[in-house]
Amino acid sequence: MKARKLKKNQLVEVEWVDIVSTADWLTEEKAMNYPATICKDVGYVAISDDKLLRISSSIQTNDTERNVTVIPWSVIGKLRKIKEK
Repeated sequence: MKARKLKKNQLVEVEWVDIVSTADWLTEEKAMNYPATICKDVGYVAISDDKLLRISSSIQTNDTERNVTVIPWSVIGKLRKIKEK
């Protein structure tokens, strides 16, 4: 997925694929069909470039500090802009 033009502090929902690992012994058939995990995050855009999307689930209203989740565009499956009321 290519980076989209996103505005700072725009609210988005991101669906992304996460790595899954197990130490269990599996048959080859089960191992070959072991699924990745689909995750969702909702947050305010901090910054987006060609490689990474950074979002914050919490921001200060004076826009000086925030937490951050960094998601590579290569694992993002869907991105939805959320309209605030």
